[in-house]
This record gives sequence, structure tokens and C-alpha cells, in this order.
Amino acid sequence: MSTTYTFTPNIANLYTFQPTLDGIVYSASVPWNIFGQRFYLLITDGSGNLVLNVPLTSSSENATYSPINLIAGYFLTSTLYYYQADRIIVVGP
Repeated sequence: MSTTYTFTPNIANLYTFQPTLDGIVYSASVPWNIFGQRFYLLITDGSGNLVLNVPLTSSSENATYSPINLIAGYFLTSTLYYYQADRIIVVGP
């Protein structure tokens, strides 16, 4: 079952959410990087240790392209996709 988070981009306010990834609750935030001129996905564990920090790359709504799993290689079973057109972050399963 997937969990959907509504993300409304705003460089002035830090967006945060608590996804469950591979059965563990993490803290996630989406800060604006002034030098990169884009949003990043920052995930930390319960102790505040950095797990990953990647550009928030949007998946295409076009069915011919595979969605971009932003946490691939970091978690075994969980996925995290961002759809800019719908302004949602989808975490599964």
C-alpha cells in the first residue's frame, strides 16, 4: 500500500514528512538549495544521522517512461517517487 504526501513547493518554508521505509520511520525534508536552484530530498534516521540527500527529480506522467525511484539502492523494498505535475510524493509499499 502506498502513502501519498502533497508537496507544494515553497522556498521559504521547509516541507517535512515521516515516511516509513523498509518498515522503519524516517524523517524527510525537502529543502531548497540556492546554489543548485532546486529542491532536494533529505532523509535522516531517528538519531538525526544522514541517510541520503538527492535532488528531487520528477517522474514523468507518460506511461512509456518508468518512474524514477529516488531511494533506489538505499532501501530494499521501499520506493519513493515525486510527480511534479500532481505535486505529490508517493512512498510504497
